[in-house]
Amino acid sequence: MNRKLATGLAVASALAIAVGLGHYRARDPGYVIGDDIDRAWSWFDANVHDARVAYTGTNLAFPLAGRNLGNRVTYVNVSGEPGDRLHDFGRPQAPAMRGATTPEPTPYREGAQFETWLRNLRSARSDLLFVAAMDPIVKRNVAADEDGFPIERAWADAHPALFSPRYASPAARIYAVQPP
Repeated sequence: MNRKLATGLAVASALAIAVGLGHYRARDPGYVIGDDIDRAWSWFDANVHDARVAYTGTNLAFPLAGRNLGNRVTYVNVSGEPGDRLHDFGRPQAPAMRGATTPEPTPYREGAQFETWLRNLRSARSDLLFVAAMDPIVKRNVAADEDGFPIERAWADAHPALFSPRYASPAARIYAVQPP
């Protein structure tokens, strides 16, 4: 094969990959679990880019990462310190572990307080809050309202000066978090 033909094929291949990648990145990846949360994820993908996102109510946070993984997505504690991770709450001496009443205790949610959560949201510099209604099996261990949402939804709804609704469905609530 001559050099001009090889160069032409390489350029054509690179162009085809670039065009294909552009089309791929522009589409909704269509995360689907066959539930109402699918629509919330699609809305999120279409409307949220390069944001700092706090989430709760689900352990399926990957769809919130956005195109090119541009969103920074974190669970923000309702108790504990801003930097605490799940394993920090499991120490045997932790007060929340004493007297656990379920086989799957949630020490990271024990003693939940709005002020602690807000401090942790501020520390994470969250722009958006994604609150998902929980699956029935999760509600056995995590307190939820009659619609299946964790306490963070009630807190956000009770503080409209701090949390502006952007999306609402039976499966999810998305709020803009006002800066301090």
